[in-house]
Amino acid sequence: FRGPLIVHDPAAPYKFDQEIVMTLSDLYHDQSPNLINFYQSPANENLNGGAEPVPNATLINESRNVKFNIVPGKTYLFRIINMGVFASQYLQFDQHVMTVVETDGVYTQPYNVSQLFITVAQRYSVIVKAKADNSQNYAIVASMMTDMFNPSVTPPNLITTVSFQNI
Repeated sequence: FRGPLIVHDPAAPYKFDQEIVMTLSDLYHDQSPNLINFYQSPANENLNGGAEPVPNATLINESRNVKFNIVPGKTYLFRIINMGVFASQYLQFDQHVMTVVETDGVYTQPYNVSQLFITVAQRYSVIVKAKADNSQNYAIVASMMTDMFNPSVTPPNLITTVSFQNI
């Protein structure tokens, strides 16, 4: 079993209307014992130079096309955790600014970003203010950083997860 562990600070220095926990993870289509055995085998060294197994897809909250109930004009605290095994992730909220207020459990001076780069086992808390009008959907996009993958073992059908929301 795995999942996020959230500790709430009753004296948190920032205000928001609702909290949403968002996990990012990478998905392998093969079972880990098979991946580990091949990774550690001489065949992998001979064929791929010892390359690590590459995941097949990115997931948000352990799913594809997940939906969040967003109310126009409200302020949300997203607690974002990369629970993946190998892949670092990029995360963006289309046409919205993220205000980073916490990194790996440590409060930060608030700073605005349009994209986060989140490595495995890293977590951020960001504040996102929803648009006042919900007449348009905005994408939440999580995608793996593929630069670190060996092209000889990168799946040809690598999937980037996109989740459309009324933010």
